[in-house]
Amino acid sequence: MSEFFFFPASARLLLQLAALAGLVLQLCVCVMLFYRGAFGEHRFYNKLLEIAVALQFALGECLLELVEFNAPYGVIIVGPRLCILRYLLFGCVVFFGIFSFFRQRDPWDIVCIPAAAVMLPFLERISGAIFPFLFIAWLATALLRGAAKLVRLSRELRHGLSGLSVKEAVDQLPAGILFAQDTGYILLLNLSMQKLLSALSLTAVRDAREILRLLQSGALPDGIERLPLKERITIKLADGAVWQFVQGAIAINGKHYMELYALDITSHWNLTAQLAMKKTALNAHKLHLLEMLGNIEEIRYQKELQEQKTRVHDVLGQRIAMLQRALREEHMPAVDLLISDIDRLMQELRSAETAPPEHVFADLAAIFSEIGVELYLEGSLPKRIDIACCMNAVIRESVTNAVRHGFASKVKAHCEKTAEGWNLTITNDGRKPEQLIEGGGIAGMRKRVEALGGTLCISIEPRFTVAAFFREEHENDPDFDRR
Repeated sequence: MSEFFFFPASARLLLQLAALAGLVLQLCVCVMLFYRGAFGEHRFYNKLLEIAVALQFALGECLLELVEFNAPYGVIIVGPRLCILRYLLFGCVVFFGIFSFFRQRDPWDIVCIPAAAVMLPFLERISGAIFPFLFIAWLATALLRGAAKLVRLSRELRHGLSGLSVKEAVDQLPAGILFAQDTGYILLLNLSMQKLLSALSLTAVRDAREILRLLQSGALPDGIERLPLKERITIKLADGAVWQFVQGAIAINGKHYMELYALDITSHWNLTAQLAMKKTALNAHKLHLLEMLGNIEEIRYQKELQEQKTRVHDVLGQRIAMLQRALREEHMPAVDLLISDIDRLMQELRSAETAPPEHVFADLAAIFSEIGVELYLEGSLPKRIDIACCMNAVIRESVTNAVRHGFASKVKAHCEKTAEGWNLTITNDGRKPEQLIEGGGIAGMRKRVEALGGTLCISIEPRFTVAAFFREEHENDPDFDRR
């Protein structure tokens, strides 16, 4: 190294800075190689090689410092220990470089072997004056190799698969993961499991078996409850999240390990709760329907009874009105006519109106004409059977009331088709009542009209009038003229 005395001080300082930069660069390579955390025997030799190269940089820096320290004296005294260290470092570079090259096939691993030979003491003696230039060549090669290694390791860290990338991928999983030895010592714990154990106040517990025991039967913090599921451990946190824990065991190369997974089943749990609520509501609705079905027969019976009462009232009212008029006029009908009328009365009470509405109205007019009451219709009845039958019932009740209470002899029914529906107006020449009192007959008429969506109005001014309106849509109206 005494040949460096002929170099200017600035050149020696520049070499020192280059050696120091190479040492820092090589240390970065070592740190990144260990940080990458790759597995395998070939990586083991590569790591040892990079450490040996870094020590060579440190040795070169020490030699340059030694030259600078002894520059005023012009002589360098090197002890045997430093020579042994130089040979030992060269041997390490050769040994680890060969093994690393054959396993990784990296040319930079084999290039560092001849470059490291520059540091051998016997090569310094035989090279003489050209040794400083060999040293500079070694320094430049080592710097270039360190930069190339650093760039490649950076690229592998960004795009390659390593132990660190596996850990980062596991940390990104939404499920909690814990791996431990069969003794309970925790080997791997991802971020989701750490957050979950923190919420359960179990971060201080370092034994996986103890964590599992506390999850199964231990005391839980306030606001956290253990849900009653027999198959797996299910816990509901204070924020409403529901987690389910699954325990397992794996064996690798004859060694047994414990695994514990935590799955977020909040959405599934909420959906199950909603389904349970809907099932309860459906069961209640089912009971209600069964109760309604049990009452259908009673409702049908009451409906038929009410209809029969209304019909009896209409028919008997009609006959009573006829008899009252006959008695009032002292005109008794013949016996055979009374017997025939009674037969018709029984027949009408036993059966519903099945004849066409026009025939029913004609029969009604004929019956009242026998006692001197004229009933006539202006217009025509609707073709819809339900509305026409309802109109006949309204007409019969109105005629009966007019004859019984108003002593009418003429009753006119006016039926008119409008754009909105049908209007029925019934008037008579009898005397009008002092006040309007609605009995069962009028209430029955109103109920039948409103059942078809219509309205019924009764007025006594200027004369007694019964008006019924039946709303009917054009699409369902067979009487509507589409022209």
